[in-house]
Amino acid sequence: MSNMTLHYIVNKKHNFSLKKSQPEFKEIFQVWREYENIAMHFNELLIKLRVQALGAIAIIGTISTALLKESAELPKYLFP
Repeated sequence: MSNMTLHYIVNKKHNFSLKKSQPEFKEIFQVWREYENIAMHFNELLIKLRVQALGAIAIIGTISTALLKESAELPKYLFP
């Protein structure tokens, strides 16, 4: 529960008025939206990193398979 919500519940229960120095909902929403934009940016970077890492693993696997296949067939040609 956020601090603003807690103050509102306490103030409503005890019939206190909210202080004017507390941030309004619009300001809180703008800050939250900025945090969400930053989080989405880093999530997008992580997804790109994972896709590139998967691509690199696929390339390494393909090259190593081709090289191992070539080296496995090499003795057949050297020692008939």
